Order: sequence, then C-alpha cells, then structure tokens
Amino acid sequence: METIKVELNCPKEITEVGLAIKQILDTTAIAIKDGFQPGSDIPIIMSSAFGALVTAIGGIQNLPEEFSYMPVMAALGVLIPVAEGIQSLINKEV
Repeated sequence: METIKVELNCPKEITEVGLAIKQILDTTAIAIKDGFQPGSDIPIIMSSAFGALVTAIGGIQNLPEEFSYMPVMAALGVLIPVAEGIQSLINKEV
C-alpha cells in the first residue's frame, strides 16, 4: 500500500480542542489502570477535561470569521490530536 504525507496548517486554537480531548483520553486511561474508582477518578478526569476545553473553546471563539468557512480544516485540526491519543491507547503508551 502506498501512503502519502499530508500536512495541515490551521490555527493552534483549533488543534487545542483536539489536544484537550486527547488529554481527557490520557487522564481517563491513567485513572482506570488501577481500577476505576468513581469517587477519586471522576474529579480528576473532569477537572482535566474542563480546564483544557474551556481554554481551547475560548481561543476558538476569538478566531477571525474567515475560519468559519473552513470546516474540513477545523475538523482535521481537532481529529489529528484525538487520533494520536487513540493510537497511544491502542499501543498502551498511556
């Protein structure tokens, strides 16, 4: 199978949403390694999730209007870090 390299240029504010989701995946994986303890694990996961997402969403809301016409770029900017997070879970790197 032949593959090609595809590069993506998008504002860091968009990739920060994907990185926040990746952080949620990583934090959850770490939390469940020793058995899921809702009382202690949920607060850690939620604070990780919302701390990063609030910052990322705030950044996106400040982007110029021109980026609203680029939905594919935005979707890929979010999905690439999420895909990397899922791959690290599959590879048991977290």
